[in-house]
Amino acid sequence: TDPIMSNTLPTPPEPLHLFILTGASRGIGLAMAGQLLQADHKLLCISRRIHPLLDHQAAAARCRLQQWSQDLAHDSQAAEHLAQWLAQQDGSGAGVYAQRFAAASAAAA
Repeated sequence: TDPIMSNTLPTPPEPLHLFILTGASRGIGLAMAGQLLQADHKLLCISRRIHPLLDHQAAAARCRLQQWSQDLAHDSQAAEHLAQWLAQQDGSGAGVYAQRFAAASAAAA
C-alpha cells in the first residue's frame, strides 16, 4: 500500500537545499521541521502521522514541503518509496542521492 501523503507546493524560488527529516510530527522532529521551513528549502518529512500545522507554516514560509505518513519499521517499503521520490526530483542533485541510496540499500539487504 502507498503511504498517505500531503503536499504543500507553493511556487517559491527554486529550492537550493533538500532536507529529509524523520519523526517530524512531534517533539524535537517537529521543532526541527519548523526551523527548516524556509523559501530556499525543499523539505520531506516522514513520520507515522502528518502534522497539519506544518502545511500551513510551509505555505506561509513559501517552502516546498511534502509529508509522508510512513512507519519506518517497514524499512524496505520506505526505502523503495524514497528512492523513487529522489529519482524524480529536479534541480536539487537528488538524482545522485537516489543512485547512492539505491546502492546503499542493496548492500544492506
